[in-house]
Amino acid sequence: MSGGAYLDEQLRAALTDAVKTVVLEKPADAKAMMAGLLLQSAGTSLSGCTLTYFPLSGRGEATRIALHFAGIDFIDSRIYAEWGDFKPTTPWGSMPTLTLKDGTVLGQGRAILRLAGKRAGLYPSDDVEACKVDNLLDALDDIFATISKVPKEERVENVKTGTIGSLFGKIEAFLALHGKGCAVGNSLTIADISVFAVFGAALGTIFDNMTYEMLDAYPTILAIRKAVASHPKVVEWFEKQKKQEYWSTMMGGGLPDKYKLFFAENL
Repeated sequence: MSGGAYLDEQLRAALTDAVKTVVLEKPADAKAMMAGLLLQSAGTSLSGCTLTYFPLSGRGEATRIALHFAGIDFIDSRIYAEWGDFKPTTPWGSMPTLTLKDGTVLGQGRAILRLAGKRAGLYPSDDVEACKVDNLLDALDDIFATISKVPKEERVENVKTGTIGSLFGKIEAFLALHGKGCAVGNSLTIADISVFAVFGAALGTIFDNMTYEMLDAYPTILAIRKAVASHPKVVEWFEKQKKQEYWSTMMGGGLPDKYKLFFAENL
């Protein structure tokens, strides 16, 4: 056996030992987590990368959580006033961006989220299951634009009978059809984390007249959000965030009116 092959075998053995407790406690998650650990060892290192986004949940929080799941040491850069100067330097004129230690800058939020999800073992190895996850990520990304197009004084009624309610209903139906305890299948993925993060951003923070109570009509969405919120890794992540100055704003503690339009237009 060559030296490289020997090291590969040693690595696999070490990784197997590391996840034994996970296999025993959550067998459905074990295969994906092992795949993520192997990807971390084989791919370009993300250690020391910088994730840059606004100081709120929006399109950045799911990636922050996924990086935390993966145990990747990253710089959580949150900007607001600097956005005007920073925007022309981004690959696509948008955030979030992920800057690697070698200076490589990656853009497009869902692409970055998938990368982080793969490294964390939170993205399916099966192509069809992965496509289902991507389906849901695309639908969730439509939420911000759909709400933005509805005047704030019409949103309460629109959730019941209009475009917002229609989109929420389609997401609910998708989860009921394709989920078996999780958003897709029976293993936690970035789809679950995105359901948690996107609805958390859309309701009660950025958009006027959008409240968490609106999800009472969507029990599957509610169940997934509660499951993610209670996951030990997510609890651990938010315990760290409570010490930061942006905490109350991000969690809906009162976003000033002058910022609401800006964030709604630039998410």
